[in-house]
Amino acid sequence: MGSSYSQNIFRLYIIKCAKWFMLVMPIVVPFYQDNGLSMHDVFFLRAIYSVAIVLLEIPSGYFADVWGRKTTLVAGTVMGAVGFGIYSFSYRFGEFLVAEMVLGVGQSLISGSDSALLYDSLKAEKRESEYLKLEGRVTSIGNFAEAIAGVWADCWRP
Repeated sequence: MGSSYSQNIFRLYIIKCAKWFMLVMPIVVPFYQDNGLSMHDVFFLRAIYSVAIVLLEIPSGYFADVWGRKTTLVAGTVMGAVGFGIYSFSYRFGEFLVAEMVLGVGQSLISGSDSALLYDSLKAEKRESEYLKLEGRVTSIGNFAEAIAGVWADCWRP
């Protein structure tokens, strides 16, 4: 298939697609409501998720520098899986709060590490000038995945 750096780029496409293919988004509010949460609780949980990402955005870049890009991406992916695992056994606000914080940490570890790995991979192949084009392509893949997931999940919602 090519060099390991070229494979990194393909893998980043897969990661971005998986990161944004969020089938849960169209059904999360009814799920929360079925578990007794108010809309205030729902918005608070979403805010906690966002705050976790913002607070850890810069430290996650440091982790990527210290641990390595791939290790940080894997750690973020594992945190995402753990977060959804917590969700699958949760019924109360506090449990959902923990899940959202874990998901936020996971998302922040992925965010930035993916872009840094893309740049490093292109630099190793002396293709840095393609960074903006490929970063745009990776972002577009994520946006299409999110749109497709929204339509897909809406088709299956009762």
